[in-house]
Amino acid sequence: GGEARATLDVAAVTVGAQGGPGGEELRREALEGLADLATYHEERGEYRQVIDYARRQVELEPWRESAHRQWMRALALSGHRGAVLAQYEACRQVLAEELGIEPEPGPDGTADVASETSAALR
Repeated sequence: GGEARATLDVAAVTVGAQGGPGGEELRREALEGLADLATYHEERGEYRQVIDYARRQVELEPWRESAHRQWMRALALSGHRGAVLAQYEACRQVLAEELGIEPEPGPDGTADVASETSAALR
């Protein structure tokens, strides 16, 4: 169906996004497609797929904080709370090393992205 086609399209774009002419535009398109697919599955409670699509975004752009957040939410909602903290630490480390910043504050004003995922469980 449509999702299978979108997955194949994103997979092809992801391969093309690794380099070469037009690589930056392909990377951006791949990231947008992967984020859309993660959101689609999150709305349906299909957290394994969310984790997969978020992971693929992070592979393309390790400092993509929104992808780390999707990944952490999916981990939390699927009951993997310990993995949430590990993913948060990976996000924090990449942002610090690559950009010299800390993760953005969550909706409650804290810098702890893990607290955002616990809020999603309520």
